[in-house]
Amino acid sequence: MKVSSRPGDPPGDILNLRGTVVPADIGGGRRLSWQHDADPDAWFKIFLNQIEQGVTQDHEFIIYPIEGEQSFFEVIAVGSGNRFADYTHLLEELNGNKVLLAWTGSTSGDVDFYRIYNDNKTGTVDYNTIIATVDHLGAVAHSWKSDALSDGTWKWSVRAVDNATNIETNVVTVSVVIDTYPLAVSNLDFTFDDGTDKVTLTWDASPSADIDKYNIYGNGGSGFISYDTPLAVISSPTVTWLSPAIVAAGTYNYGVRAEDTGGKEEFNSDITVTVKIKDTPIEEVPTLPNAPIGLTATPVAAGKIQLDWLYDITNQEVVPSVYSVYYDNNTGVVDYVTPLDTVLHSAAGNNGRYLTFTFTTAALGDGLSYKFGVRAQSAAGNEETNVVIATAIADSTLPNAPTGLAGVETY
Repeated sequence: MKVSSRPGDPPGDILNLRGTVVPADIGGGRRLSWQHDADPDAWFKIFLNQIEQGVTQDHEFIIYPIEGEQSFFEVIAVGSGNRFADYTHLLEELNGNKVLLAWTGSTSGDVDFYRIYNDNKTGTVDYNTIIATVDHLGAVAHSWKSDALSDGTWKWSVRAVDNATNIETNVVTVSVVIDTYPLAVSNLDFTFDDGTDKVTLTWDASPSADIDKYNIYGNGGSGFISYDTPLAVISSPTVTWLSPAIVAAGTYNYGVRAEDTGGKEEFNSDITVTVKIKDTPIEEVPTLPNAPIGLTATPVAAGKIQLDWLYDITNQEVVPSVYSVYYDNNTGVVDYVTPLDTVLHSAAGNNGRYLTFTFTTAALGDGLSYKFGVRAQSAAGNEETNVVIATAIADSTLPNAPTGLAGVETY
């Protein structure tokens, strides 16, 4: 995924254009968001791989790119009177990572299909290795698109095969240069050293073959990451970076972008990490999951109490690992030191944006009131500290039996 903003006509530049993954649980896709303060009446035209996807006055838009395909998002600010005009001339010139071949079908009446060959960047087409086959449609236009290719010059050839499997032997070739943006890094992570007050970033290398370096970007402790000037440049194949010592509290955001030997830098804005720092002394503030919401407690049979809650997956800093269930044991004060039990995050039910959870206690004291709390905890063991309480009275007393049972014949 690549993200770019372009100046409009006349409202001005778009700032801090970002693309983030929308969880599949709430519809999937990519959410684009941006800032624009120059003209409150501006409209925004959104493009995916140079094809317009929509126009809006909002500062966000959801796009559904093809999974596994390279995606280049662009947003242009325009005046209200020009929101339906053609602005494709302002878009970034794109170079894809695939080849599209086109040819006119053979005029022979018994042609069955075509074989596609290439040179695998060696300079000589290998006619012993079939890359693909395409059915014959007649003496009309045919086309075929390759899978993703690495950068370089590729030679291609197409030969016709008839019903008797005779293969004609033309040696016409076409050369196509693939010069794409590199693929993004993955699994960006960080550690903070309380002794040195420094951040270490680590990431998995870009899978592109011609990576020259990795550019490190940050926000200086507040606001959005600035991708104008890198904080540091790390030569490939190194995939780690140590920051200078942090001297002030703040929320430090970092991003990493790959750059190839031709000077092309990919434009990801969603591969980032956030390090929260407090001062006196300088130390990391743990990254916490969202607090559960909608906690309820309901008496059920045999003196047990059923707890239900929701978890909102949007805008979370980190995914929970478990939920700790706490109670007061009829003391009136919930004990947040020793959990009654835990519930795995993976046990969630799916209700779109919200995940649903249920927990049922063992039998409790009949007629006694119990208070419960539930807190989310990350895989690193950091637990948020909400104090939402749900109360229920355990009930194991059986109801009285009915009396005076009688039966008569009736119509």
